[in-house]
Amino acid sequence: VLLSSLRDYKGLEPLRLLAKACPEWQFRLVTPEPTHAVLAFYGGDCPANLQPVQGTGDIRPEYARAWCVLNLSLPDAWVESFGMTILEGMAFGLPAIVPPVGGPLELIQHGINGYTMDARDTAGIRDILQGWATNPETYAAACRAAADAFAERHTGSAAERWRTALFGPADDDVLARERPLAA
Repeated sequence: VLLSSLRDYKGLEPLRLLAKACPEWQFRLVTPEPTHAVLAFYGGDCPANLQPVQGTGDIRPEYARAWCVLNLSLPDAWVESFGMTILEGMAFGLPAIVPPVGGPLELIQHGINGYTMDARDTAGIRDILQGWATNPETYAAACRAAADAFAERHTGSAAERWRTALFGPADDDVLARERPLAA
């Protein structure tokens, strides 16, 4: 899943190219804009496996169905100062693929709870996704590492307060679930 506004520097073209390169997977672009705006942004060239979703106030269902978090911001056009979507994904035990600059480097340990990569490296990102898809143990370790990294930053009741602040009261254990193979 990629949560983003419709801005070029947020990596929407790399997302389109990644979806085209990975037709076997489903990608979701969650944005405040309506679907027709996303389709217009892509000029009618939105791959069938790239589903635009108009976000609502409650993004928990998006993280609950996601397989990983993508932050494809272009490092020479936009430097993320923090990366809230990365932290939100980590609260759900989701590994992330993030730019190799800025705030995401404080959250993601390359090869442990995700990867730091230039969004334009479509082949490299595809290889990472393929590796996670074909090696459940490696993927599970990345998920555990993401959840652990969140917990290390926000321990005990602080972690629960963060999850509640981000998503509202938990209905169930968000980490105890099967993950679909979709980004």
